[in-house]
Amino acid sequence: MINVRILRQFDRYVLGAVTLFLGPVVRLLSSGGGPLPLRKVLLIKLWAIGDSVLALPLIQAIRER
Repeated sequence: MINVRILRQFDRYVLGAVTLFLGPVVRLLSSGGGPLPLRKVLLIKLWAIGDSVLALPLIQAIRER
């Protein structure tokens, strides 16, 4: 069984650092300095019902875009 505490620590420190590094890189590589066009979006199952409820506006905004 996967230890949830380890996954949360990995998400917080490792993926957080990767996101901080890749954000500016993606902006520099994008054409015209604007956002890259979306072709595919991966949504990962959220852990709790509250997370799902809070993510609904984000999902609707992605669909509209």
